[in-house]
Amino acid sequence: MGSAVYHLVLEGKAEYLYDEREEPEDDPAERSRGSFVEAQCAGHGEQVLVLTGEFHSNFLQSVVLRYNQAWGTWERLNIAERDAPEWLYLGPGGFYVVVPNPGRNETPERYLVYRFDSSKGAAYQAYLSEGPQGSDTLPALPGYDAIRLKPRRPQP
Repeated sequence: MGSAVYHLVLEGKAEYLYDEREEPEDDPAERSRGSFVEAQCAGHGEQVLVLTGEFHSNFLQSVVLRYNQAWGTWERLNIAERDAPEWLYLGPGGFYVVVPNPGRNETPERYLVYRFDSSKGAAYQAYLSEGPQGSDTLPALPGYDAIRLKPRRPQP
């Protein structure tokens, strides 16, 4: 299976999936080149796009994209882990993404829990976040809609 360059179109504007540059010489087209990419829409009442594939990292990369109706803004969380997201929790104050931690390299806990805090905005999530928190149990989040994501298909 070959690779392709992925674009994201929001509100009529097309951008590379990974448009940001970490280094001046970074090429957004190459950073957005992916293979074995899977997409799914998840949610009840609102839809969230979850893209997972092999991009420019040694890990699986996932992009979680949501339009938060309560805040009237797009929310995006980028994740690079050994496994694909398994659970998504949606609430008016943001969302949580739970990724299994099979190798338990970063932390001894069973899950890695990422949080997007709507009150802090996208810039905080992309550049200043604390990273995932380890947990041996799935989060108990009253007021949040818990959604089990489809498992990733085995790759060759």
